[in-house]
Amino acid sequence: MVRRRLTALLPLLGCAAIPAVAAAQAQTTIVADTDNAMATGTRVAGDGTRFEIGGGTVVESNVFHSFSAFDLAAGDTASWNAPAQGTIANIINRVTGGSASRIAGTIDTTAMPQADFYFINPAGVILGEGVRLDVGGASHFSTASHIGFANGDVFSARTPDGSTFSMSSPESFGFLGGEAALLIDGAEIGSADGGTVSGLSIVGSDVTVSNSTLRAQGLQIVAAGEAQELRIGDPFAEPLTGNLEIETSTISAAPGDRGDRALRFAGETVLVSRSDLSSAAPEEAGPNIEIAGTDVTVFASTLTALTGGSAAGGSILIAAGEALSVLEDSQLLSSSEGSGQGGEIALLSNRSLQVTGSVVTSEALGAGDGGQISLTAGSAIFLSGSEFLSASAAGGDGGDLLVSSAGGVAISGSGLLAVAFGDGDGGTLSIAALGPIDATQSVIATTTQGAGDGGLLTIGSQGSVSLEDTVVLVTTSAAGDAGNALVSGTESVTIAGGGISGTSFAEEGGDAGSIAVLSEGDIALSDTEILADSYGTGRGGNVRIDAQNRLEVIGALVVSRVLSEGAATGGGSVDLRGGTGLAVDGSHFSTETTGAANGGSILIGTAGDLELSGSTVASSTYGDEGDGGSIRIFADGVTEISATTVTADTYGAGWGGFIDIDAGTDILVSGGLISAGSARAEATGDGGLISLDAPGSISLDNAGIATNILGSGRGGDVRITAGEAIDVTGASSITAGALGSGDAGIVNLITGALLVSDSEIASRTVAAGDATGVLLEFDTAILAGDTLVTSETSGSGSAGLVYLGGNISEGVPASELTVTNGAEVTARSTGPGRAGNVLVEALDVTVSEEARISAEALGEGSAGFVQVSAAELSVLEGGRIETSSATGTAGLIAVDLGFAGDEGGILRLRGDRLPAQIRTDSAAGSQASGGIVIIENAAAVISDGSEISASGDVSNAVVLINDDAVRINASDSLNLVNVDGYNIVAPEQDVSRDTFVLDVPYLDASEVLARRCRNRGENGRDSRLDVIETGPFSAIESDTSEILVARTKPGGCG
Repeated sequence: MVRRRLTALLPLLGCAAIPAVAAAQAQTTIVADTDNAMATGTRVAGDGTRFEIGGGTVVESNVFHSFSAFDLAAGDTASWNAPAQGTIANIINRVTGGSASRIAGTIDTTAMPQADFYFINPAGVILGEGVRLDVGGASHFSTASHIGFANGDVFSARTPDGSTFSMSSPESFGFLGGEAALLIDGAEIGSADGGTVSGLSIVGSDVTVSNSTLRAQGLQIVAAGEAQELRIGDPFAEPLTGNLEIETSTISAAPGDRGDRALRFAGETVLVSRSDLSSAAPEEAGPNIEIAGTDVTVFASTLTALTGGSAAGGSILIAAGEALSVLEDSQLLSSSEGSGQGGEIALLSNRSLQVTGSVVTSEALGAGDGGQISLTAGSAIFLSGSEFLSASAAGGDGGDLLVSSAGGVAISGSGLLAVAFGDGDGGTLSIAALGPIDATQSVIATTTQGAGDGGLLTIGSQGSVSLEDTVVLVTTSAAGDAGNALVSGTESVTIAGGGISGTSFAEEGGDAGSIAVLSEGDIALSDTEILADSYGTGRGGNVRIDAQNRLEVIGALVVSRVLSEGAATGGGSVDLRGGTGLAVDGSHFSTETTGAANGGSILIGTAGDLELSGSTVASSTYGDEGDGGSIRIFADGVTEISATTVTADTYGAGWGGFIDIDAGTDILVSGGLISAGSARAEATGDGGLISLDAPGSISLDNAGIATNILGSGRGGDVRITAGEAIDVTGASSITAGALGSGDAGIVNLITGALLVSDSEIASRTVAAGDATGVLLEFDTAILAGDTLVTSETSGSGSAGLVYLGGNISEGVPASELTVTNGAEVTARSTGPGRAGNVLVEALDVTVSEEARISAEALGEGSAGFVQVSAAELSVLEGGRIETSSATGTAGLIAVDLGFAGDEGGILRLRGDRLPAQIRTDSAAGSQASGGIVIIENAAAVISDGSEISASGDVSNAVVLINDDAVRINASDSLNLVNVDGYNIVAPEQDVSRDTFVLDVPYLDASEVLARRCRNRGENGRDSRLDVIETGPFSAIESDTSEILVARTKPGGCG
């Protein structure tokens, strides 16, 4: 109904200049008109201050009077007498003499208490100070040329002889053009006792109301302008061309048994300046205030529609065909003080709408809902320094606040609020435009302060949306859920400063709200906060930021957290997507939780390249029970992460979360930390899982990746998979540690080419738990510099497995492994636990430049084993393959060169500067058995400044080289095969202690084998092979009663 009403107000066009009527001090002059054929027989009698008007022409319920002049001075009374017969409904008056009527006295029609009063004078009407209306019905004053009737008759003041005394009811005021203005100046129009008249209609070509007070049950003031028929009951039906000005006046309306209970003001241009317009109804529905024009301005004025009881508040409707302006401390208020709904406030312009420095409020102070506020424009809306509030104070819902423009919307320093202060739900707040929406230093909110839920807030443009230092709220402060917010711009969205919040603040509050920022173009966020937190028992909200083109986030806080220790529901979600690219710098994203709640989920992804720098991405849980959340970071192009912390830790009994980082091509991580562990010593939860996956390369430079646990849970796992290459450099660290009593996790790298330089890859435990292991699967690998690859324990648990080789699931060895320049691969124990094992499977293995592969026990445990399966093994320039034990049994080194096929492989040992070593030993004084060195499937063992040794504090050391291997020693260097024990099994040559062969050509194998081994070792014991316990490959315990005689070949030793 209101929308149809407003639509009818809009066709207001063109204005003609109308001569104004000058105000002057009136002397009472009332002269009956007797000079025309249509004289009415009016009689005027009286002297002094009271004038009786009688006679007239009576037709049915109408009485007609005609005057050639009518002026009524202040303090004087003009009283209309009732005809002798009939009941009069309409008293119809005209002035034909061509002079304006100045009325400052009392119009008295109490003799006809139910009659309406009509007064027209096309030469002008002035209602001045002292005017009173004692009229039982409605009063109509106009400068129209005639009054039209329902049957088509007219009663004319300009052409009296063309008039008809009609029996029909008056229906319209007719303007032919050239009519004078109507002026109300200093008047107080109302009943003598200060009440209100039934109704008041003021219609002129132009109308000015100044310094006046008007009170009526219903009132309309219309500036009709030129040449038209204006319906009395519907002044907005036709386009108007007059000017209406209301200045420094008070105009009020209240419902009653007469009148249409509305204040209506219309003209081509309408100016309401420093005035109060109000309607009130203590028990009934409040009357409306309606203003319409081509150009409408409300300046420093107050418009108020009040109601009580159960009825709805009155509406305030302002419509303009061109421009509508509400300026400078104006106030528009529709209020319901009872159980009724607040009234509607609608501002509508076909073109521009401006509200500056003003307050617009629709409120329900009782149990009713807040009323609707709507602002609609055909081209542009400008809101500056203003407040808009649709509110309910008790149990009702907050009202709606709707802003709609076919052009753009600009909001500056303003507040737009749809609030439920009681237990009702928050209202709907919508800002929609076909053009750009720009909001600066403003607050836009739909909230609830009670048990109700927050409302829906949308800001949408088919162009661009820009929010600068602007706060958008869909919050709740009590038990209700927060509302939902949607910001969308087809072309782009920019949010700088300020922020968006869908937070639930109450301790026993509901869920946080959902926030979405969407664009088919670009989205840019800078120095802003987007919050969907829950401070109570509710769930964290959901945040979605989605740009179909590029998404850029700089210095932003985007979170959906659960911040109550009593909360059992989970964190929300943060979802950031960029269609063609995504760049993040200096920002914080979080779905963290406290209490028993699980961490939420975070997704950051793009179909293009992703840049994430100097930021924090966290989905941890800080409570006693909740699991860490999930984080997924992906790009169809390159994923680049620098100086960023990504965490899905748990601080309680829950599991660490899941972190998945993917790329369509490459992943580059420099600086920062990626963690999914257990971060508190009292925590019992397990570490989580971290996965990096790219079809191209993955580069880690000075980066940390960890699934460590500080409590009693199991360490999490790390899995890094790259189709082409993985580079771990610049003091990077990849760890799956158990720093409490739990087991460590697994670190697994799978790629084509692996480079680890000056970095650490570790599965580590420090207490009773076992280290699980490090699995490096590759085709080629280089481990160099200050690199440590370890599966180790410093507690009572066992060190785990280090695997270096080809893809385990495919069962093929790697092509090449180089461990060089001081790099270390170890499965060690530094405490009471047993050392772990190292398994190498590659066709070509090189250990050089003081690098080493070991399975050592530096504490109280036994050493583990090192197994190298290759086609060629080169140990060069101080390179070492070793197992050792400080107090326990030395371990096993097994070199199997069977990957070379039936012909056997090559073992090269060279040390020009430092000896190359393959050795196993237990420390002196340890009373521990020596280790075992086994070399199998060797076609040749080429030594040049090297050592193969096995020793033990109580002997039992063994070196076993397959008996068909060819040993080739350089003639100019010391090459040792040391066995500090009882047992030795070797090829058909002298391999006893300190044996070396000089000046033998490398290819003269017969000379190398010419000297046979002695039948007895240096201690005089027979050579034999005891099977002794060495780590997990122990078969039977050493016992002198069980001696296995070594296999001998013809001509060999046994």
